[in-house]
Amino acid sequence: MFFSCQKRSYCLKLSLLKRMRRAGVSILVLACATQAADTSWYMSSPFICSDPFALQNTYMNGAWFHKDLDIHYLHVSQMNRYVELGKAHYDTILAAQPQPLVFDSHQISSTDADVIRKQLLAASKDAVIPVTTKAIPYLLSYASPAGGYFGDSFLSYLLSQDQVVKADGKALAEVIVEGGRLDRLLTITVGPGHHAYLIETFIYAVDVGLEHRKYATLSCTYPIKVIYMEFLTNGTSNSKIFRKSIGTRWDQIDVDTETVEQILYETGRDDTYIYLDDTYIYLNGQEPNNRINDAFRIGLYGGPWQIRHKDGSWGTLSAYVSAR
Repeated sequence: MFFSCQKRSYCLKLSLLKRMRRAGVSILVLACATQAADTSWYMSSPFICSDPFALQNTYMNGAWFHKDLDIHYLHVSQMNRYVELGKAHYDTILAAQPQPLVFDSHQISSTDADVIRKQLLAASKDAVIPVTTKAIPYLLSYASPAGGYFGDSFLSYLLSQDQVVKADGKALAEVIVEGGRLDRLLTITVGPGHHAYLIETFIYAVDVGLEHRKYATLSCTYPIKVIYMEFLTNGTSNSKIFRKSIGTRWDQIDVDTETVEQILYETGRDDTYIYLDDTYIYLNGQEPNNRINDAFRIGLYGGPWQIRHKDGSWGTLSAYVSAR
């Protein structure tokens, strides 16, 4: 009997199996590992959000934008959070650069304009935002300083640039009109140690006479956790695919035969590697003759694929592994 499990149900299922054993049922169970320990940098890196006019709740009312970022909160205080991006989505954003990816857009109606203007007129009198046609070039030049932490928000960075016009809430309210557009832009900046951040910026674009204006109204910067679906070794023969299955399960597949050779479970992750192990529970007290007892780690940024020896050292099985 095989149970696919998540952390929250693991103990209940194990308890059930123990009761079955006491009832005289001899079983061999392959069970998933407990929740993988994640010690990567994004677990402790702060996010930065600059919302001078408190517009985020207005924008994200559920009706204007229909795409969601997969944001994970680490503490009740919500001072630490990161965003998960699938490898394909991550690559798509990078491929769009040097232009930002337009993640979502919303055309402003007359009713929307009234809602935003009311919020702007109620905002802090001291709050200002940048007005610039150069928001996109500045966005692409905004980068993480050494150490992987942002010293300030993107809006503050924009406001610090020479020749950037500033607008307060009243000035912005005057140009919030039906037909204006909110663009939700995504860019990625990668700092030392492959520490990648997602910059989400809401740009209000409107034509004022013959002039096309852009107002950077809100911006958040999130540490990124990339979600990998496959790793492929680079051997000329006997190549392997490690393919994500359900939960923490990964399947080791032989490329030539397209068969699953081994079932592994993710047991941890750090800045450089993902760790996989074949985790078994034997309730009948016996291990099968073909017990493998392997532990591997795979480089997240181009390899290698390694196996752990009994003395704790790591031996390389493939010098380069491509990630998808």
